Amino acid sequence: MIAYFVMECGVEPYIPTYSGGLGVLAGDTLQSLADLKVPSVGVTILWRKGYTSQHLTTHGAQTDFPQIWDPSKYLKPLDIKIKIPVNGQDIYITAWKYDMMGISGHIVPVLFLDTNLKENPTEIRQIFDRLYLAQGKDRMLQEIIFGIGGYELLKALGYKIMVYHINESHSAFLTTGLLKDLQDIEKVRDRVVFVTHTPVAAAFDKFPIEDVKTYLKDYIKDANMEDL
Repeated sequence: MIAYFVMECGVEPYIPTYSGGLGVLAGDTLQSLADLKVPSVGVTILWRKGYTSQHLTTHGAQTDFPQIWDPSKYLKPLDIKIKIPVNGQDIYITAWKYDMMGISGHIVPVLFLDTNLKENPTEIRQIFDRLYLAQGKDRMLQEIIFGIGGYELLKALGYKIMVYHINESHSAFLTTGLLKDLQDIEKVRDRVVFVTHTPVAAAFDKFPIEDVKTYLKDYIKDANMEDL
């Protein structure tokens, strides 16, 4: 089975969890996987305030507003809750599911990660509010929760994943979960496919290795993360 990780995903025009090209491509890819009956699962993020809704003032200035929507109208909440240790605290994660149905009726589930839980502090509950607005350590935290949380969620749900398809670097931290379980960097490489969609320097997230070690010290120990 393939796990298709993507930070933005356009499964329906009225579910504002995408901004443009990558999200539309992700939705098309998942639809094709369903049409072709490829055993797979999509993993993305529940952006509760979407990306942005643009409006023009009477003077022609552009203004941006959040896209407020109700996930319960379109997605099914899953009865699951996991936690991962990050930077000295436990972060709790749940998920919502959308069924992508193929032309023959084959379904590819798409899981939307969500941290808006009472067990989390306010800043964690809101970490997935808006797509692409976070910077610096907040962006790193988003990507840790997405990558590692998505990896652990699939395990908790019983999915037997053979290939992890990473789109851009946003979910790359899932490789630390694989390394923790497999204890072999070559085996990790054999299980991961990485695709760059925007081949320019500005599209590649870079975080100081010491910050990464600090945030992940309680999750993965004694691993040479520089190799990843």
